[in-house]
Amino acid sequence: MGVFAFDQSDNEEEKDIIIRCLTPEDIIQTQKKLIQEISEMLNISASNASNLLRHYQWKVEALHQQYWTSPDTVLKEVGLVCVTPDADDEYKFDNQGECLVCCEIATGADSSALKCRHRFCNDCWSSYLKVKITEGEVSRINCPALNCKYTVPDQLVHKLVNKEIYDKYIRFVTKAFVEDNAHITWCPSSRCGNAITADMLHGTTVKCGCGFSFCFSCHNEAHVPATCEQVKLWLKKCNDDSETGHWLGVNTKDCPRCTVLVEKDGGCNHMTCRQCFYEWCWMCNKPWKGHSDYYACSRYEKAQKKKAEKEKSKKSKNKKQSKIEQIEVEREAQRLALERYLSFYTKYLEYDTKVKNAPQIRENHQSRIQTFLSEQTTLAEIKFIDSGTVTLLECQNALKYSYIYSYYLNENCSEQLLFKFLQQELEKTTQTLEQLLEEPNILKRRTETVDLTQLAQKRKENIQRVTLQGLVDGSI
Repeated sequence: MGVFAFDQSDNEEEKDIIIRCLTPEDIIQTQKKLIQEISEMLNISASNASNLLRHYQWKVEALHQQYWTSPDTVLKEVGLVCVTPDADDEYKFDNQGECLVCCEIATGADSSALKCRHRFCNDCWSSYLKVKITEGEVSRINCPALNCKYTVPDQLVHKLVNKEIYDKYIRFVTKAFVEDNAHITWCPSSRCGNAITADMLHGTTVKCGCGFSFCFSCHNEAHVPATCEQVKLWLKKCNDDSETGHWLGVNTKDCPRCTVLVEKDGGCNHMTCRQCFYEWCWMCNKPWKGHSDYYACSRYEKAQKKKAEKEKSKKSKNKKQSKIEQIEVEREAQRLALERYLSFYTKYLEYDTKVKNAPQIRENHQSRIQTFLSEQTTLAEIKFIDSGTVTLLECQNALKYSYIYSYYLNENCSEQLLFKFLQQELEKTTQTLEQLLEEPNILKRRTETVDLTQLAQKRKENIQRVTLQGLVDGSI
């Protein structure tokens, strides 16, 4: 068994993590800043800088590495045809000309073109951009001319479409920026429009400004101590029909005569098939005639006794079992597997319900805090209630996923005993804290609540630290 240090105050890995919550406005500013930096550094237009960054999924280091190694190759790969700083400038027409779409004559003021000089009236431009934006094709909008690779800059889009369409354009651009960026992700909470940027290892838990904690790697809610792969396997196991198969194997048998599936729901061993009305014994699969006990099968017991005697006299353990024996062995294995799964699933559901009720719990405790404040209690005197509630919810979430982790933990390893001990200790402390926070006279038990909150926090950190260290050194 590995040596685990329980006296560390913080997870060393998390100390250097930089986490910043971005509002929609922050996302736009972050995007503009990156584009401006690349534009100035490479001396190219903003739209070309944006195209380069999108091509490299906003990975600035990868862009620099490739560009400075072979700039011509990169420009050709991205499809940039004009890389001068003024590539985004609109071409100004001094005279009238024909629109290449509708073939109507348009004045210079009523028509627009990029550096490629492909002339279109503003109405055709507006219709073209509206279709592109409505369909969500905003990553790169090119000139409407056939096979033209000149990119439409943001300022021309702003000029040629109305405010409603331009706002939609900005939303799509923002969405594409986050989804294409490996270092930024949306907060998974349905009620939040924030994004999270973090310089961190994959799998690290982050907390959004809305209060929702989630895994930066798999985008599920925070699931320490379970790994991303364990959560994925568990959710699939809970959603698919594998456990139905286990249940059928344990609780049903084929009728010996017509092979229709028969369920035994408690009761005696006397089975009657509803299809062919064949009467048989559940235990030995033989006809019921000759059986005298409804709850015990003498034939089965004799067969089992004979089997035990036969096992003792066996010189080789590799003798082939009979078909019935094999079926019974498989059935017993399925029964044990199903019982084990259900025991973990029951505990998982118990804490899953608590986690889902977290908003209501927060609201109830905030209501109590407001009541205490109205009774001339100072905020400093009741702050421990808020701290205790936060810790309680974190512990309940950790316990929820601890049952996933322990389900996939090797039953025979020594670390399982340690993990189970820490799990039980955290569970007892969490339940006590939950009861204490509901006490009507909680203000009189302030010291006890503070101490219990600290103990719960410590035990949560211990179980997470043991898991992390076990995964790192391969002992778990």
